[in-house]
Amino acid sequence: GSSKCVSVEFIGSDRATGMALIHPASEHPRAIEMLRELDTVLRKRLVKKLFDRMIQDEDESLRLIQGARYEIFIQARWKPSTAFDIVTGKYMSKGFSKAAILRYARHQAMRDPRLNARGQKYAFGNYSMIMNYEPVPAQAPHIDLLSPSYQFGLVVTDKIPGTLFHEGNTHIQTVGSLINTWRRQPFGGPPPKLAEVLAKEQRARVLLRDFGDVLASSSTYNCMRNHSSVSTGSLISLPGSVVHAGPGTSAFRAVIFFSASPKACGVEEYHPDTQYSSVLLSGHLVSLMWRQEGVGPVERRYLLTMLASQIEDCPIRGLWSHFSQVTDIYRRPRNDAYVLVDTTPELSS
Repeated sequence: GSSKCVSVEFIGSDRATGMALIHPASEHPRAIEMLRELDTVLRKRLVKKLFDRMIQDEDESLRLIQGARYEIFIQARWKPSTAFDIVTGKYMSKGFSKAAILRYARHQAMRDPRLNARGQKYAFGNYSMIMNYEPVPAQAPHIDLLSPSYQFGLVVTDKIPGTLFHEGNTHIQTVGSLINTWRRQPFGGPPPKLAEVLAKEQRARVLLRDFGDVLASSSTYNCMRNHSSVSTGSLISLPGSVVHAGPGTSAFRAVIFFSASPKACGVEEYHPDTQYSSVLLSGHLVSLMWRQEGVGPVERRYLLTMLASQIEDCPIRGLWSHFSQVTDIYRRPRNDAYVLVDTTPELSS
């Protein structure tokens, strides 16, 4: 169900693992104005061309991710913010402040009552923007942040679909639960030796504990939930370890994502390069088992059959269509510098 608490709307039957939608803070109109202006700037063809050129030049401040989405780093560990700073410095009005946007993002996040329930202090970080210029499919259901951390999406584009998330009672977090899941599949349970080796592999047990829920069959994720339309300045808040995905959309969509971890818990910080879907986790398990002692042709054939089944079962197609886009970008002449040419038709598009 969905329930409202002042300006916070909870989506899901369990508040502890559900999604909170934090509506725009009316006491911060300037921040919302800046987000609207940012949306206008990002839509311009000249800005997209700049992003494509920087990707061609292998700039580490942005990249293409699954489904031809752009990820632009704003303030993230291990990542520069060159692309975002160039665009906002040249095209945003003089009153624009990245710091003010990030302060507003943190203010919105702390309005989620779950973060204040135990009086914890949180460390915020890893701000990046994910957006698409062309129609995109939904992302593959995945986990990229672990409990007790939280992840957030600050809405830049108005009236867009919110992040999809899954709530369910079925968990695959142990070797035993994974084997039981395999037994229910057409390819059946694993050879006894593989089950024995898998149970002894510490790295596999840790992966399943943290990310195993993504291995549920695709039918499990047919009932993923979201808010169908969220407005500029709103914030989506989701606990770590919850399976989620970016929604499919036919229109431009930009959201600023970031995370928060309790300062006192010694929780590992979110890493922008860590993300597991069913296919990626299955592939990782195959690689861990492949050369283990006792794993021979029979066990390897089973592993490959399992991986092929996961690939075939994945409901999402075209996730890596951006590879052809990258190839097209790399066919263009390379320049050593980013040259911005102001032309009225392009800037007004």
